[in-house]
This record gives sequence, C-alpha cells and structure tokens, in this order.
Amino acid sequence: MQNRENSLEERENNLLEKQQKIQDAKEEMEQIKKQELEELEKISKYSKEQAKTEIMKIVEEKMSKRNNSIYQRKKRLKPN
Repeated sequence: MQNRENSLEERENNLLEKQQKIQDAKEEMEQIKKQELEELEKISKYSKEQAKTEIMKIVEEKMSKRNNSIYQRKKRLKPN
C-alpha cells in the first residue's frame, strides 16, 4: 500500500512539474509575442528601406543565437 501511495505521489509531482514547465513556456511565448509586436509597431513607422534593414538585423541576431545554441549542443554531445 505504501509503495502505491509513493508511486502515486511521484506521478502527481511529475505532473505538477510538467504543468509548471508548460506554464513557464506559455509565459515565455507571450513575452516573445509581445516583444515581436512591439518590434513590428516600431518597424511600421520606418520607411521601406529602414524596415528592411531593421528586419535583417533582427533575423541576423536570431540566427546568430540559434547557431550558437546548435554549436553548444553539438559541443556537449561530441565525445572526447
């Protein structure tokens, strides 16, 4: 009986942890969405050339972060 209670308690804790991670991810997505909207509002006030330049700058920054993340992940997985 005790093992079953422990097992159920562990499952409940795992579910709560997963729910928290999902909530954290949702909050992060909302923050990103808000930032993107602010950027779009800012860009919309630019001329066509200014908007293009700003968008390219944003894309380059994101790609740089993504590439760095991939590099770090590969570096950790690479056997010595």
